[in-house]
Amino acid sequence: MVNEAFVKQYLRGERPLGKKISAVMENQNPYGEIIGVVADARELSVDREAKPTVYYVHSHLSDPGMYFLVRVDSNPLGLAGPHAG
Repeated sequence: MVNEAFVKQYLRGERPLGKKISAVMENQNPYGEIIGVVADARELSVDREAKPTVYYVHSHLSDPGMYFLVRVDSNPLGLAGPHAG
């Protein structure tokens, strides 16, 4: 999947679904098919513009790190503190 910023920057006027792309991340970068377009998300700060982003299935990547984006209807800082499990 790719975000809207990716489509705007790299696929101007083209239909993204079904396009084959390769994003350089590893020693081998096989082509994959775009199966969806997601809304832009701002990374690291809300005052930065969204960057073109490609999303892969986590199990296909060698990096064990993972990020979550969460949208809430209440104060988001309420999720930041420690909680009893």
